[in-house]
Amino acid sequence: MNKNEIIESLKRETEIIPDEYDGSYELLRETVRALTNANSKELDYRDLDMLLKSIQVKLTLI
Repeated sequence: MNKNEIIESLKRETEIIPDEYDGSYELLRETVRALTNANSKELDYRDLDMLLKSIQVKLTLI
């Protein structure tokens, strides 16, 4: 899958209701929203790293 396919795939995913969970879900939602609204040509691996690290932090809290 190339970068654009990954981005489009993520856009199609359904969203959980973060307000029913702890604040880390809200943070993750806002991170995804910011990446979605960003110009994809300006994004690079560091931006996806930020998303991955946000998910890893959430998993360590579970």
